[in-house]
Amino acid sequence: DESLQRVGNWLQSTISPDKQQRQEAEEALRSAEEQPGHVVLLFRLAVDPNLPVTPVLRHAAVIHMKNLVSKRWCVVEPPRHWKEKEKQGPELSEADKAVVRINLAEAITAAQPQIRVQLGLCLRTAILNDYPAGYPQLLPAICARLASSEPHHIHGAAFSLRVLCKCFEFRHAEERLPLHDIITATFPALVHLLGQIAVRPLSPTSAELAHLITK
Repeated sequence: DESLQRVGNWLQSTISPDKQQRQEAEEALRSAEEQPGHVVLLFRLAVDPNLPVTPVLRHAAVIHMKNLVSKRWCVVEPPRHWKEKEKQGPELSEADKAVVRINLAEAITAAQPQIRVQLGLCLRTAILNDYPAGYPQLLPAICARLASSEPHHIHGAAFSLRVLCKCFEFRHAEERLPLHDIITATFPALVHLLGQIAVRPLSPTSAELAHLITK
């Protein structure tokens, strides 16, 4: 894919020792932010296992994705005193946001820790702006992975669930209502998982999972 290759080349150039090359690549990436599909290209470069991408390039891609999601998932009209250069630009298209929403839970499951942390920040932004009405597929996706027999599915689901719960835990009572549905849907699976961990020899992976669940 030509667009994918072009964005990958720009990302590679942002870590070049040549200052001019870095600046040109950074400017190209800034200009591309307003193009439909750009966030999806960054997402693919960050997580698609079928692409021959180095870990350094994946990390660069997910950082740019996280920054773009943070700035443009939901654009609020800036105060009048803001300078023109401080404005955020257009909001991401609904089509691009839909692709991210649909694939985030699975991507978190498969991602390496450094990538997962940044994807978690993308997930947080999507939840704060869209959940539950605009992101109805998230909780079922988490529940399905909590019931999996694959450890990485369970860990990814627990990570996503922690991000989801943190978005609501310190809100006022009326704003915490989604948390009740989340707990009802996931608590039995979490208790079952903790019971399994308790009767097995402790490993770093199981200890990390227990820590995530109890948080």
